[in-house]
Amino acid sequence: MKKKITPELILTVTIILLLVTVFLMGGGHGTYISAKLFYPYTMILAYLFGSINFLGIIIAIGQIPFYGWILLKRPKFKGYLIAIHILALLICFSINDTNFA
Repeated sequence: MKKKITPELILTVTIILLLVTVFLMGGGHGTYISAKLFYPYTMILAYLFGSINFLGIIIAIGQIPFYGWILLKRPKFKGYLIAIHILALLICFSINDTNFA
């Protein structure tokens, strides 16, 4: 039986990833590894602006639903989605920033 991606699943994954990431960040006293892993675009913006700002939060909240939408509507784009995310990960982890280490 093939598992389907549903809007409920996308919403659940979004909420869980956000909660886990915020918990691990510990109000700035924890680790940012999960944030870099799950939300590299937000962390790249955080490096550019010096903090995680409103735009970064909006991007983080919308990223997983956007990924789910792509997988639902254009499943053949899965490879591109993975490649772009890996590229963002490489950029994010190559930035040497002591604020978000």
